[in-house]
Amino acid sequence: MTPQPDDAAVTAVSAAAVLDGAVLASYLASLAPEAFDRLLGRATAELPALAEGMRAAWQNRDLADVERHAHKLGGLAAIFGLDRLARVAHQLERGFRAMAADPDLPRFDDLATELASGLRALADWRAGHRSIR
Repeated sequence: MTPQPDDAAVTAVSAAAVLDGAVLASYLASLAPEAFDRLLGRATAELPALAEGMRAAWQNRDLADVERHAHKLGGLAAIFGLDRLARVAHQLERGFRAMAADPDLPRFDDLATELASGLRALADWRAGHRSIR
């Protein structure tokens, strides 16, 4: 049986903004533009790597590694203002803990959708702030 988030959780995730640009603007104001650009570049590379690591760990049935990747992905997403991605990652992290006895593959499609939306939002934000290039 594949775990499904409850309707309230889906509604809460859907209502949240993809990207809180104020978070990025705050970092940009406090860091040198080149440092911020490097940091943002590393984050956009690390987010997909964490998602893939989580999927690989799940396929290997390594629940501790799944939780570690989900936790790191959710934290990194939150740091960069990707609220929906952070919520989905943390929902999956909590869901994996409850699924230890039932190893059916959970819904990674929500995570993949939010990851793509978040990366697109970061790229759009970055393009709109030419001073960091």
